Parts: sequence; structure tokens; C-alpha cells
Amino acid sequence: GYNNIHYSIFFKNFDHVSFLKDSSFKFEKDFFIQEFKKRKSFENENNLYVFHSAVGHAPYYKNVPEKYLKDNDKKFDQTLLTKIIGNEYKFKKNIHIPDYISNIDYSFDTVSELLSLINNETPTVFIYLSDHGESVFTGYGHDSSRFVHEMLRIPFFVYFNKKFLENNDNIFKKINKETDQIITTDYLPKLLLKIYKL
Repeated sequence: GYNNIHYSIFFKNFDHVSFLKDSSFKFEKDFFIQEFKKRKSFENENNLYVFHSAVGHAPYYKNVPEKYLKDNDKKFDQTLLTKIIGNEYKFKKNIHIPDYISNIDYSFDTVSELLSLINNETPTVFIYLSDHGESVFTGYGHDSSRFVHEMLRIPFFVYFNKKFLENNDNIFKKINKETDQIITTDYLPKLLLKIYKL
């Protein structure tokens, strides 16, 4: 979605902006890791890094390396899919649930690798969330003109490294108290304000 007008507004005051399409990488994980490593020299400054992923958008087979896709049909045989969504369901051509599961696996691998690169000497908070949910079983994706509740359901987690917790335990305790509530994405700006003590 780098052609979207909001990119020019959102990234207006960023020091560095990089896009996968301008790199030698075909898939995001190695690109994100390279970009993160490039910025390691700024670790002691107060930084905000934003990674926007295309993984999780249909057609799902396009956004992940083939090795993530090859065993999908073994994992998700027709019996299992029937248990999940029933007998009469007709899939759209570009919707393939096992490929979507591969996208989730690939996303988690990417997040795991990025987390492993975080230096425990620099206070760091890592926030992972989706900008929308995806209605895979209906084949609607995130078409809000045919809204279903899955379009609202997203992963949203926050990781505080050891150094951040040592220096900001009170912030962590405040945020942690709010995790029992139903949280929507409008929590993100509030979270950032707390983290930056604003």
C-alpha cells in the first residue's frame, strides 16, 4: 500500500524511509531485519521504528516464501476444513485457508527474529499489531462494505525488554492493569504517550 496518500503524511518527518519494492529482497522478513540492523547505530537515541507488513493480505500465497506453503495441504486436509467451516462452503479462487495460516507462521517468524535483535542494554518497547482483521473463511478479506466481526479481531502485543523494565517499572504496571479490558486499536496512541512519558 505504499501508493496510499496516508504514507506521505505519516512518514513526512521520518529520518529514514525504505520500501521492499526498492530493495533486492522479494519477501519482508530479510528486508525488515536488514533495515533494523542498519539502524542499530542509533540505538542510544530516542527512536521510533515502524514496519508495515503486507503479509496476511490475499492472495496469501504471494507474500511468503514457498517453503512456508509446501506442506499446507497435508496440514489442512478436507476433513479438518469441514470441521472448521462445514460441508457446503465454496472457496473463492484466491482464498486458501492453509496459505493464510502460512502467512501467520511467517509473520511470527519475522517478529521472533526482530525480537532476538533487540539489545538488552538499550530500553526498548516492541509493539506488534495489525491494522485490520481478515475474514478468511468468508473470503471477504477486510472489505468493510461486507463487514463481519473477524475484521475487528487483531493480534496486539507489547514486549518490554529488561532494560526498559528496570527504568520504567511503573509504566509497565499501569499498562499491564489495562490488559484485562477489551482493547481497540485506538489504544496505540495512548500506549505511545505512556511509553514516552508524555
